[in-house]
Amino acid sequence: MIEKFVFLLVFFILFLIASFPVLLVLKVANNFVPDDYKYRYNLFGLISVLLSFATGYLLNIELEGGILSGVVFVFFVSIFWGLTLVLSWSIYKKVAISVANT
Repeated sequence: MIEKFVFLLVFFILFLIASFPVLLVLKVANNFVPDDYKYRYNLFGLISVLLSFATGYLLNIELEGGILSGVVFVFFVSIFWGLTLVLSWSIYKKVAISVANT
């Protein structure tokens, strides 16, 4: 029983470490956008990590490296999803501001 708990704890810590860079990227990107385009980077980070887990599940990825290759997958895919969310948010805000000005 304790072995499963330790494994789950290590699993959680590794994926938490893998999700930290997307929060860092989103926070830095939020510092460089104008005030009209600001977003909640914590929410976007959480959504991108959840989307990376969903992507891995839907693609049915069976990684041969075990848990460490899953961490690398979450790292890269969550950054991809985070940047995609920022791009879609900026397009949405641009359209909303242009509609509001007309």
